[in-house]
Amino acid sequence: MPNNVEEGSDLAILLKAESRTAGAGPKPGRLRARGKVPAIVYGKGHANAAFVVDAAALNTVLARHPHAVIDLSVDGGPAIPVMIQDVQRDALTREILHADFLRINLREPVRVKVPLEAKGEAPGVKEGGILQWQTREVEIRCLPDRIPEALAVDVSALGAGDSILAGELALPEGIKLLHEPDEVIVTVLEAGEPAGEETAGEGGAQGQKQEANP
Repeated sequence: MPNNVEEGSDLAILLKAESRTAGAGPKPGRLRARGKVPAIVYGKGHANAAFVVDAAALNTVLARHPHAVIDLSVDGGPAIPVMIQDVQRDALTREILHADFLRINLREPVRVKVPLEAKGEAPGVKEGGILQWQTREVEIRCLPDRIPEALAVDVSALGAGDSILAGELALPEGIKLLHEPDEVIVTVLEAGEPAGEETAGEGGAQGQKQEANP
């Protein structure tokens, strides 16, 4: 684990950063060449603050849990609770160009998108059908310390032509799903039925954008 990433308070991730004056100092390209990522943190009732963070440390955080609560310490100062709000990447190299962090209140719910992961094997797939995801992630609302890495979707009872709706998802305590109950999450297409773009294996994908205090 990079030196700039440690365990923070209450198992939050501690991310160390250096302050940066917007428009001053090395240009973003030079920062990235040195293994740094320009970033900004903002939040209700607080002024925006620019800083730089180690690219390897940020990639470690994103790989571990992109929705995790992070204790951000700038220039060795007191840690403040934040979450990754947005990450901009180069379209070709996927190098991180810039990161936005959202300052949060640990006692107030946040909105966040989390990936879905299939649990079990659908009988309809064994019979030649295709598992088709209508969405690979869902938006939830909960306290920051209850954000799951992913939500499991039990597909073990799905036959050909069957679907799972948003209202049928099993949610951990304290989590509210921000979708219409009749929204289709995943279905099993019958053999020979045309598949859409979301057809894939029984797995999930990751999303990473959150919003505090909707």
